[in-house]
Amino acid sequence: MTRDGLTFTMVFLAESANYGEGIGNITTLKKMTRGDFQQYSYISRQAMRYNIVKQLKWDNTPVDGKSGVVQFAPSATIEDYPEIDLFGYMKTTSKADDKKGGASTRSAVVRLSNAISLEPYQSDLEFLTNMGLAQRQNLENGIAQSEIHRSYYSYTISIDLDRIGVDVEIEVSQEEKASRGIESLPADLHAAICELQKDAFIKEVLGEHISSKLIEAKEAEWMQYRTQVTGWEIEEYLYKI
Repeated sequence: MTRDGLTFTMVFLAESANYGEGIGNITTLKKMTRGDFQQYSYISRQAMRYNIVKQLKWDNTPVDGKSGVVQFAPSATIEDYPEIDLFGYMKTTSKADDKKGGASTRSAVVRLSNAISLEPYQSDLEFLTNMGLAQRQNLENGIAQSEIHRSYYSYTISIDLDRIGVDVEIEVSQEEKASRGIESLPADLHAAICELQKDAFIKEVLGEHISSKLIEAKEAEWMQYRTQVTGWEIEEYLYKI
């Protein structure tokens, strides 16, 4: 049994994107120490998920706290709410609501890593003050500092393609998937080449020379593949003559 999946890594430029709780009057970035003993700022996968859901306007999945835990409502299904289709859920019920009680879960179909800076944090601070406002009424000036870090960040997304829109007895239609912006991947290399040829953004990122050479190489690979005689073809056609 084979399963289809997709994994890709994104690199982007950002500045001071995810702050922690802070220390005193210093607002601190989320940071981690790596093998070189230097600190790297990062954007947590929870923050990444939060922003993805907000930007796609998927933050309408109903929640409740009847079981004493803030969670998705037991009535919410992947058929109606793409957020729990892609990012999973755990829904618990008490014996008062359900004779059996217990929990139903769906592991995430889309998994994100933390977005970690590619350059170490150098202890840069921004000095903050509200002197301009305080002087209007001769009030005490508030002073604070904020850690700042501008860097390229990298994170990885892994998607279990076979589980999108499928949960126990529920299966979301292709039309509904398309309305959520979830489209099928190219069926073969030739279809992928056609999509690449139409994608102005990717061609601009790669540059004219690299994109044309890549398309040329993949077209040659496709021609080599489609002219091969497979074992299945021999079994299916040759031995039946």
